[in-house]
Amino acid sequence: MSQSEQILNYLLQGGKLTPLEALQKFGCMRLGARIWEIKEKYPDIIIESNTIKLNGKHYSQYYIKQYPLFINKRGVLK
Repeated sequence: MSQSEQILNYLLQGGKLTPLEALQKFGCMRLGARIWEIKEKYPDIIIESNTIKLNGKHYSQYYIKQYPLFINKRGVLK
């Protein structure tokens, strides 16, 4: 399973993800690029981000706001 697929499935299960968490959980050093790939492949999935502050630094945190009916919380249906 690719990093993009792992990240998408994590987000579909209600997870929120920062770049540091993506590195720790999936070995992903370019979360923004993986999010872009997901948005290109699944344009009906709405992924949003907000800025959080940890240890005096600001980070983006990504989450799924809305997904279509052909996708469930356990992952992408193929």
